Amino acid sequence: MAITEAEVKRKIVREVRKEGGYARRMEDKYTVGMPDVLILMPDSPVFIAEVKVFDHLSFAPTPRQLEEMTRMSISYALCPIMIGYKLNKYYFCYPKETVSVIDCVFTQNNETFVETLNRWWNGQVAKVIDIGKSWNYIQRER
Repeated sequence: MAITEAEVKRKIVREVRKEGGYARRMEDKYTVGMPDVLILMPDSPVFIAEVKVFDHLSFAPTPRQLEEMTRMSISYALCPIMIGYKLNKYYFCYPKETVSVIDCVFTQNNETFVETLNRWWNGQVAKVIDIGKSWNYIQRER
């Protein structure tokens, strides 16, 4: 039997709490388009995640979910994220119309959800630092 999106969300909440973080499902019939799960981990931004179970090589938010997550992206303290789940692996990516597995950081070997999330986040921070270094270099060269 295939795992449901609700089961994946419960699994994420359990795994985050087990690792000392805070996670909460945020489902409500009146909040159409809002992401599914709030995740707080030490030394990280607040993650707000849209979770999708998928079968093929991509997954996607609804247009309304993408709009909401795009609006949430204005704050550095809040990090909207797409989390796909397929065959016992998590796939992490920034929100976009269609998320391809080749654009994702995904669970490897016996890695936990939190370890994969941290690896994804550390990769995003490294990109920002590289961009900042490049910007500082450009400014010095002027």
